[in-house]
Amino acid sequence: MDANLRAWTEYGRFHLNRSTNPPEPKHMAWGFWDSGPGDEVLGDLAGCRVLDIGSGTGRYAAHLARTHSAVIDAVDGSPTQHQRALARYGETEPGVHFILADILEHLHQDEEPYDVVYALHSLGFIDPHQLLPALAPRIRPGGRLVFSVLHTNREGLGPSTTVRPRPENVRLGNEGMLSTAPPCGSSPLPCGRTCSSRPGSSSRTSPFYRRLKKMTRWSASSSPHTGPPG
Repeated sequence: MDANLRAWTEYGRFHLNRSTNPPEPKHMAWGFWDSGPGDEVLGDLAGCRVLDIGSGTGRYAAHLARTHSAVIDAVDGSPTQHQRALARYGETEPGVHFILADILEHLHQDEEPYDVVYALHSLGFIDPHQLLPALAPRIRPGGRLVFSVLHTNREGLGPSTTVRPRPENVRLGNEGMLSTAPPCGSSPLPCGRTCSSRPGSSSRTSPFYRRLKKMTRWSASSSPHTGPPG
């Protein structure tokens, strides 16, 4: 098990042991403040086939299925996060299929395309040079990819100027931190893969940006959040 998956598995185990049960969402929360867009950025979801990347407890997938009649594959690679979702919603939550799988393996095995793909903070933990090529043919023509990524971390470190990996910490309440492995790097990962980014390359001319622009219409902002917490 690589360090990234190990961190999220320990995170899920921590909350399973404490029966942590976050509230049901009233709308999609793309950031860490209760501000900004909600469900509307996903468009009309009625009857749409939707993919949730890194679904965690599954509460946003359940919200969209219940509120917008979407049909959702909620995929997470952490067995304990998957267990939390099943403990909360069971295996028969209408409109939601909870799947324990590595997202790249899921995309290579499931050939039916999605109308909408979304990810809340999870894309930053996946190598974009592998994810985007695997994801592109799995989105229907005219489909949508919507995601949010961490802007400024808890140490106050803002966006990188290059597409390069860096470790991040996952908090376990008041009991310390777990360190995640970077999604890719110049040295081999435990899986044997390496990052193809060149140090010093501009983020706006990187392979990540070029692939993303080819996939779909999109907009991106690196402006920091300046308002008060929600």
